[in-house]
Formats: sequence, C-alpha cells, structure tokens
Amino acid sequence: MSKPEITKQTPLQGIKPELTSFEMKCLKFVELYMMSFNASQAARQMGYEGATASAQGWEFLHSPFTQEELKKRYEQHASDNKTIRQEIIMMLHREANYFGQGASASARVKAQIQLSKIFGMEQLNVKAEIEHSGGVMLVPMVSNVKDWAEVASSYQEQLTRDSINI
Repeated sequence: MSKPEITKQTPLQGIKPELTSFEMKCLKFVELYMMSFNASQAARQMGYEGATASAQGWEFLHSPFTQEELKKRYEQHASDNKTIRQEIIMMLHREANYFGQGASASARVKAQIQLSKIFGMEQLNVKAEIEHSGGVMLVPMVSNVKDWAEVASSYQEQLTRDSINI
C-alpha cells in the first residue's frame, strides 16, 4: 500500500513554500483533525487505511510541528470565541434594554436571564443563619397519633412555661 501524496494544490491556509513534504502532510492532518479530534479518522481521510491509519495518525498528532500548529489554532480559536462572546453579550444587552417598536417584555426578560447565566448569576445564593430563641413547639416523631398526643402535650407545657418566664 503506497502512501498518498499531498501536493501543493491542497487548499491549506498560510502555507509557506519552504515546508517539507512531511510538514505539508502535518498541515493537512491538522485541518482534518480539527474537524473530529480523532487522529485515526484524520489519517483515513488523508488516504491511509487500516492499522496504518492509526499508526500514521499517532505519528502526525505527536510530531512537534503538528503540536505547534495545533497550539496556534487553539489560541486563535480562543481569541475568536472571546470576540464572539463579547458580541453576544452586547446583543443580549441591547435586547434586554430595548423598549421601542416591536419590543416585548418576554424578549427583554429572556435576554436578562441569558445575561445572568453568562455572568454566573442564575442561582440565588442566600445563606441564612437561624438561631432558635424559643417560642416554637418541637413536633415529636412517633409511630402513632396516641403516642404523639402524649409527647406533644409535654412539649406544649414546656412551651407555655418558657413563654411565661420570658
């Protein structure tokens, strides 16, 4: 089985003419790998078959040239995502504050909900410290109503005594 040749006619972004044949293949591999994040699948799409595809995919993925190219692409992707995120926030902010013609309260509320999720405010974190200062009758846990009435009457008497002594 012969390995397929990648020619300079392959549409790759930012190709420098001084790249080696292996580096050209690595760039093609990166393009395909970024679609599925599966090295074997990317190698199969390049024309490798069977176990050769897995081995070649591993070789491409672990080459320093490929790792450097993937790092560049990931950094660019993160930068692009930051810009897109900012645009989405601006659009939601505009919708949340639009009261003009065709505006709807439900659209404003939905935009505000989405903004609160983006900024991590969707959960109301309320912590309350409760201190028992008397005046509340504790309800006993018993198996039947007759036993409950007997236990509850003693709790009721204690509650009455506590409220008189306050």
